Amino acid sequence: MFRETVGVDRRHLTALLGTLARTAPTPLPLPAALQELADALHGQDPDADTWLVPAEALWTALRYANALDVFGLDECDAATYTHPGVCAEDHVQRQLLAQAPRTDAAMEALAEAEEVLFQAECALHASYLYGNAHITERRCLTCEVTYPCPTARALGLDATGPGSG
Repeated sequence: MFRETVGVDRRHLTALLGTLARTAPTPLPLPAALQELADALHGQDPDADTWLVPAEALWTALRYANALDVFGLDECDAATYTHPGVCAEDHVQRQLLAQAPRTDAAMEALAEAEEVLFQAECALHASYLYGNAHITERRCLTCEVTYPCPTARALGLDATGPGSG
């Protein structure tokens, strides 16, 4: 996008990658981001204190890292915030904001737009072409197949959704 790079403490990036290694299932954009990070790290001094990585790939990795859930930490416990995974996420986020603010803002906007599109798709598939009480066959407005259509099932919607009798 902007081709910004971020200098990240090696220990924090290693901890962040360790959290991601425990993440299952792997979200779709994550493998490409991890490959981009691996490509960027290739040739860098493995003992250096700071590694220079692409901001967009780092943002994606940070988005899917969740040390609280992965390690079963209690967010109300003060000791949680000294956990290496949580500290790593905090450090990486601060470095992204400081060194690549344009990439951070753009990626955040894309993530929000993705959520809006998902909600719109859910609403669209939840709509019925035939919602009349006298017509027992209900059809999806998008697919025009008997509801719930395969997409509605994938989105977690079923015949007990809006408009069901």
